[in-house]
Amino acid sequence: MRKPKSVAFFVDIDNTPEYILGHLEKAIYSNLNRPEPWNDSDYETKGVIVMRVIIDAQGNVIHVDSESEKSALTAEAKRVIENLGRFQPHLLKEKPVSARFEIPINFNW
Repeated sequence: MRKPKSVAFFVDIDNTPEYILGHLEKAIYSNLNRPEPWNDSDYETKGVIVMRVIIDAQGNVIHVDSESEKSALTAEAKRVIENLGRFQPHLLKEKPVSARFEIPINFNW
């Protein structure tokens, strides 16, 4: 993933933009790895992590974060989203703009 540029303007959108390479959920879940140590009963390896994603006007992922305190799950979700590739840019008045949206990821090992 490229270093985030200073994005002075982005649009918050309620729906996830179209993923250019096909089925988004399949791309995410086929690339997730179980965080280690997954067999430790004190280690949280289940739950839903909501990731906030910002794409630029070309559809490239430029920023990913989450408010989740499940650091291993958050780190894994961030790794996968950063490596997804491009999304269809969001259009505002028929011009592509940077956009922020959320992707929920369900870790249920």
